[in-house]
Parts: sequence; C-alpha cells; structure tokens
Amino acid sequence: MSRNTVPFKITDSYEGFAESIGLMIIKRDEIRLDFETQDALLGMFKSGVKSITIPFDTIDEIGFKKSIWGNKIELRLNRLDLIRTIPGQNSAEITLSIARKHIDLAGEAIRSVQLRIAETEYDEALRA
Repeated sequence: MSRNTVPFKITDSYEGFAESIGLMIIKRDEIRLDFETQDALLGMFKSGVKSITIPFDTIDEIGFKKSIWGNKIELRLNRLDLIRTIPGQNSAEITLSIARKHIDLAGEAIRSVQLRIAETEYDEALRA
C-alpha cells in the first residue's frame, strides 16, 4: 500500500446504524476520500462507492490524534458543503478513525499534507 493512501472508518453514521469504510488518498493538491457506507448490523445494505475531493485550500487545519480510545485524523474545513457530504459528520470537522496497524501510515500522510499546505502558503506569501 502506498504511503499516500490511508484506510479509515467512520462508525457513527446515521445515529450508529451504519458505518463507512474507505480510503483517504493524498494527491498533489487535494485529498480524495473514497468510501462505502453499509448498515452496521448485518452489512447487507451498501451505498456503493462515493468519492469526495477536498482541495488543500479548503483545509483550515489537519491533524492526527493517537489515544487509547482510538486514533483519528481530524480535518477542519472552510466549506460546509464538503463536510455535509460525508456520513456521520455533523460538526465543522471531519473525523476519520484509523486502525492501530495504520498509525505510522496515517502520521506520515498527515505530515505530508501539512508540509504541502505550508509550502503553498509560503509561496503565496512570497508573491504578495
């Protein structure tokens, strides 16, 4: 698996009756979330794969939190329409749960995104 691809899960979709499983794919200037939502009870009803593209310029903050209660990637965006298209996201942030075995992969991916955003902001400051 590429270090620019991180598997994730969203468990609180539709009041806990569904969960989404997907991949966060980091591109040159955007993050793409590919995911499929299924019912949490039997896993029989599936939504089909959906994709959401999040340009770096819509990311206000991105981070990775490790804890004994679960590991999470958190994105705070400046566009509510992007947040609302992802199941289980009711605040101004997107929260993706990361399995313990993908901690290093997620940390590296987030650092890569943070560096690319910082480089873009630096280049824009030099041009101003």
